[in-house]
Amino acid sequence: MKYMARYLIFIAVILLLGCSRSSRCSLCESSNLKIEKIVEQICKHVSVVNYKGNLVGFNGEFSIFGENIVVLDSSTDDLATLELLDYIEVNFHPNRIVAI
Repeated sequence: MKYMARYLIFIAVILLLGCSRSSRCSLCESSNLKIEKIVEQICKHVSVVNYKGNLVGFNGEFSIFGENIVVLDSSTDDLATLELLDYIEVNFHPNRIVAI
């Protein structure tokens, strides 16, 4: 558990520092959701919401731990969250287990 907390802090730092990179690979893009690979086992997802007439992006990430995937900060609405979970199911992990 102690190592998991350290790893999650490490992931958060990478996510924050990775925001300035422009050479990331876009894995998926729709009107609701964009997924970018930050490093080999960490991906950032950005969901877009119309807030008072302006499009605002909200970031989250998912990390791949062997056969397990942890999603940190799911998308802002149900449609983008379903798109994210479907993308993960199709491309990484066929058995979806959701925990809150």
